[in-house]
Amino acid sequence: MDWSRTKTIFIVTFFLLNAFLTYQLIAKQSFESYASEQGSLEQSFEDIVEAENIIVDTQLPEYRDLPRLNIETEVIPFEEVSSFYNSNDYFQSVDQVAEDQQELILLLSSPYNLDAGSPLSSIREFIDQNIYEGTEYVFGGEVVSSDSDQMEFHYFKNYEGLTLYGSGGDAHLVVTVNDGEITIIEQQFIEIKPHEEDIEVMSPEDAILALREAQVITRNATIHRIELAYHSHITDGEYARYIPAYRIHASNQSFSDEEEMPPYWETPAYIVNADRGNVYALSNES
Repeated sequence: MDWSRTKTIFIVTFFLLNAFLTYQLIAKQSFESYASEQGSLEQSFEDIVEAENIIVDTQLPEYRDLPRLNIETEVIPFEEVSSFYNSNDYFQSVDQVAEDQQELILLLSSPYNLDAGSPLSSIREFIDQNIYEGTEYVFGGEVVSSDSDQMEFHYFKNYEGLTLYGSGGDAHLVVTVNDGEITIIEQQFIEIKPHEEDIEVMSPEDAILALREAQVITRNATIHRIELAYHSHITDGEYARYIPAYRIHASNQSFSDEEEMPPYWETPAYIVNADRGNVYALSNES
């Protein structure tokens, strides 16, 4: 046996092994250093909003996993509806509707005067007391018509306390107000079919950060309102699919204590998909 050659082989082998182990050690230390650096760079939601002076001027909603919903527009349940409204002196009688009619137009016998100081409260009280299943409708915003004296107040049905906002602003209940008086109400009827499986819903903090990542809000922005709700993203005539979403009203300015904060529905509104975090701007608030 050539011991000199064998010794050389052993020396080379140990040298290569030592080099490999040294490389592994350096790589591990480098990774741990990188991970530590990345961890130190991660900021909490509170740190980010404080550093960028983003004012969250609203309470963040509670959240939970939720199902997607299928919504179908129903034909007017004439017997129940006519019985309800024909016993109410505020409305003209509901005598007949087409068999396939899906929207009920209610004409008031005489205009209903609203409290000029708190019109929304007056409308809320009227709906709760005089509209079929009125307590199930939630205020979603107002629309000013071309006639400055006429306004439409839009209300939406809810599912387990979460508002069902329609695509394009389609409301389930529209209250028309002329010169401070309710004159006409339009009502739709829907059937709600939840999917069996829930989807994981992101936190409201992550939804706000999604607006920031999409550069929708910038430094000194104000979050006026954030609501966990449903929004329809697929609509086909009488059928719509609704997904859990955050509806956020925000503006890229801050307000001092002396300035009057605008009503939230007068500020830009955005939808954040509560599953994937996609951001959509609402061109027309409803």
